[in-house]
Amino acid sequence: MKAARILFLAVAITAATVGTAFAAASLFFVSPSGGTSPVSITLCLDGKTPLSCQNVTVPAQKLSIATIVPNHTYSAAGIKVNTAGYALANPGRDCAPASSGYCLFVVSATKPASITLRPATKPTL
Repeated sequence: MKAARILFLAVAITAATVGTAFAAASLFFVSPSGGTSPVSITLCLDGKTPLSCQNVTVPAQKLSIATIVPNHTYSAAGIKVNTAGYALANPGRDCAPASSGYCLFVVSATKPASITLRPATKPTL
């Protein structure tokens, strides 16, 4: 447990030193890049039902998402964009849309998933 606290502190200090934004929570570690607008997303370890979920606000469009839990791969983790005006940039490529409303992807602590968000396009009148 002490080693985990030291590792978290080292990551936090490094992120603050180089100005990199990140969001750490109880289930996922999200490393954003690009963009500055805050976007609210929901991440679930099981996006099919959805179970074990958490809300995260990220200041970016490109996300690298890893789980906190070591030694386990989640084959149906899910993401949903909550902020109006934003959407997943590459559903079907970054993740697989599901009937639950989440887009499913494979993720673990050692193999992060890359998900890109984009501003939603307005329909032409």
